[in-house]
Amino acid sequence: MTTLTPLLGPARHELRWPATTTRRPTPPPPRVAGPHGWFVYGMAAHFGWLATGEYGGSRDNRVRGDRQMTHAFDPHAFDDCLDAVPTGGWEIRLLVEHDFTRELASTRDGSLLIGTTERGLGFSVANTRRGREAARFVHDNPQLRDVSAGGLVQPDWQTPHPTVEQAFIVQGFMLQEISLVRAGGNLGAWVKCDPW
Repeated sequence: MTTLTPLLGPARHELRWPATTTRRPTPPPPRVAGPHGWFVYGMAAHFGWLATGEYGGSRDNRVRGDRQMTHAFDPHAFDDCLDAVPTGGWEIRLLVEHDFTRELASTRDGSLLIGTTERGLGFSVANTRRGREAARFVHDNPQLRDVSAGGLVQPDWQTPHPTVEQAFIVQGFMLQEISLVRAGGNLGAWVKCDPW
């Protein structure tokens, strides 16, 4: 489970229906897919936000991490793995609940697109056959709206946090997967599914 404390930027905002005293809010009408299906996009990690997460597990996540690490991502933490993706030297997958047997999309076949913004690490599912299948899965499973990132961090890729004891600034992170999870994702991370 990951908890997040914002160091920079606003807290996560959730859309809420206006409260009334006379009746329950009316649910929104069912959403209809656009002419190209569904467009899935989101934010996997925010830069500068302090998070506590598991580490010490196996590379394939069959063994869960048994230790906790409080960390914040440096804006350049993902540069090495993102530079290696276009050449085929590194693959990042979109998974369900950190399960490598439930892969939805991948950078290797072009169905998963990943990049950084000034706020954090963003992702989207491409308009390919596999990407459309992944988008349909995300649309059909609204309980999977939290996001959690998994990867490799080495001790020499982190420095002590300047203001928080027992916390680190992660300066290098080899992202292996972005997972859609029921709960426990990073507070600043999210996924959306819109008509395309």
